[in-house]
Amino acid sequence: MRNWFSILELVRLCLPGLPSSRRAILDKVKRENWQSRERQGCGGGLEYHISSLPAEAQRFLKEQEIESLAKPEPTAQKNSATENFATNPDFQTATYEESPDYSRRKAEKYMIILNATEGMYGSELKDWLAVWNEKNPDRQASYPMILRMRKQYAEGGVAALLGQWGRRKGSTKIEESWFETFKSLYLRESRPSLASCWAMTLGAAIQQTPGINTRDFPCQTSFYRLLMDRLPEDIIYRARHGQSAWYRKYASYVDRDYSNIAAGEVWVSDHAQIDILVRDGERHKAPWLTAWRDAKSGKFLGYCLHIEPPSSDHIFEAFFVAAVNYGLPKHVLIDNGKDYRCKDFAGGREIVTRHKVACSEVAATPMLMNLGVEPHFALPYNAQTKPIERDFLKFKTWFSKRFPGYRGGDVVERPESLQEKVRGGQLMEYSELKELLAVFIDEIFNNMPSQGKVLKGRTPNQLWAEEFRNKREVRRDALKLFCMRSSTTCSIRRNGLYDSKYEVTYEAEWMNGYRGTKVYWRRAPDKMQEIWVFDAENNAYIGSAYMKESIDFLAETDVQKSKLQEQMAQKRRDERRVKEELKKIQEVEPAVQLQWLKTGTDARHNTAVPVQQNPVVQIVNSNMDQAVIQRKQIEDRENYGLQGLTPAKTRKPTPIFHNHTDKELWEKQNRRNEDE
Repeated sequence: MRNWFSILELVRLCLPGLPSSRRAILDKVKRENWQSRERQGCGGGLEYHISSLPAEAQRFLKEQEIESLAKPEPTAQKNSATENFATNPDFQTATYEESPDYSRRKAEKYMIILNATEGMYGSELKDWLAVWNEKNPDRQASYPMILRMRKQYAEGGVAALLGQWGRRKGSTKIEESWFETFKSLYLRESRPSLASCWAMTLGAAIQQTPGINTRDFPCQTSFYRLLMDRLPEDIIYRARHGQSAWYRKYASYVDRDYSNIAAGEVWVSDHAQIDILVRDGERHKAPWLTAWRDAKSGKFLGYCLHIEPPSSDHIFEAFFVAAVNYGLPKHVLIDNGKDYRCKDFAGGREIVTRHKVACSEVAATPMLMNLGVEPHFALPYNAQTKPIERDFLKFKTWFSKRFPGYRGGDVVERPESLQEKVRGGQLMEYSELKELLAVFIDEIFNNMPSQGKVLKGRTPNQLWAEEFRNKREVRRDALKLFCMRSSTTCSIRRNGLYDSKYEVTYEAEWMNGYRGTKVYWRRAPDKMQEIWVFDAENNAYIGSAYMKESIDFLAETDVQKSKLQEQMAQKRRDERRVKEELKKIQEVEPAVQLQWLKTGTDARHNTAVPVQQNPVVQIVNSNMDQAVIQRKQIEDRENYGLQGLTPAKTRKPTPIFHNHTDKELWEKQNRRNEDE
């Protein structure tokens, strides 16, 4: 049997011989000096021994104990929370344990306050609360809330103090058809507003369910909460912001281990547009940067700044600079764009099956394969696979934002003063930017320390110096030949080789004996005036050719006249060469040619005439035959007078008349003709 009770428990039990209010019981305790002790747990406070209670109360408690022992164990019965907590402390404990943490934290907070403030009212309680709130800023309480919690605890016990948040979690008044309509409207990459989607959902519900009570229709916040409960946050973000934004914020990433590669073994390359407007003559352009970077150290090895959009020419140029200074890598990680997948650089994605390489020949095969470098292509539209993308962001922060022509990464970042600077002529020249970028890359960026997992406080130059040991070199002339661009197969024409891309013509004197030969050529990106020509059949080197310059219509200057004389001399040499070759040709008599033609025709086709029987002659009697017969009869007549030769008169046929007058006129005319 329990021997110790708190004041709140005595009030809740309504024992006979005790007052019904807590204030009256506390006064009785003070007058009679009840036996008390510090309460263990449940917020502390005082509890009083049963022997201090009146005799009626003690007897009542003993009778209740005997009755509870005699009663069978009750079945699980669901009553109201107040009844269960007032009669079944075990159920109270089970409910408390099953409650979520946030609900139990509220109950524990107020149990501590109620036990500590037992018997306090008015100014005494307010003074205590002031000290409590100052020392516990995250567990503050108010005077009215304490009075309310005392009442709830007296009626329902600890369960009445539990937080009631989330009791309706999972239940909703939103019908499934309404929610599906709202979801289809809201989850769009155009990111429509929540209010507009809710209004359209309301309109659809009114059309589908005429007579619906719009006042009871759930608000837009209810639709949004239900959407957040049913769908993960990343799916909602992907539907409204697109795949690229989802990749940057939610997609998992691959943690790469750089310990198994050394500096210089793997290179990475990509293009990036510098976010700075510069002057290039009369144009205002944002230049592009094509760079090659070491994958492990992050050191920039070779780069090319250019105004025109990136192409394979810039990739070759930057690679040539890097290879001359630092040798060749074993692997390269490059973009999936067509400029990197071009045949003469990497050979496309299916290199082995599409282009067989003979390493001993200088052929129009992929340059990387000829140099023994294995290319690896990054995933399309996945910038995270190339570490150089993060370096370009550093360029924007550390370099681009310092210049007056900074234009931002997009229209949102674009400074409002940019147009004024463009009109005011404050932009930097392209050549000046090119020099400053070289200083930034070579002297600043490559010497910037990083606390990442690879550098660990070192600079790219320091890690490169520690690990770069083997330099795979190629002769400069051979490397230059490899880095030249290869053309498609074409034929040498009357004026040499014509490049339709740049609309220029290349010629050389040795081409006179190679007209019509199938060839291809290689050309250095920075040296347009010269090409190296190779035979398309056996990949053999034939010779070099140079750009042919056009002459003005009126060659007035000495230089123009000299060029004109040189080209005219070349033209005369071609004429003499052709004449000398024509002299070697022997002419054949026409009769001999016809005899040869007949012999060749007889040998090619069976031209012998077969023996034919005499045909049956059949005379066709035509109109012309009748005329011939009549002519013969006239000649055979004995009388050759004029009457026999005069044709007989014939009577004209009578026409059809329209009226009587026409008939009279016709008869009158006939009579006149007969009289004459």
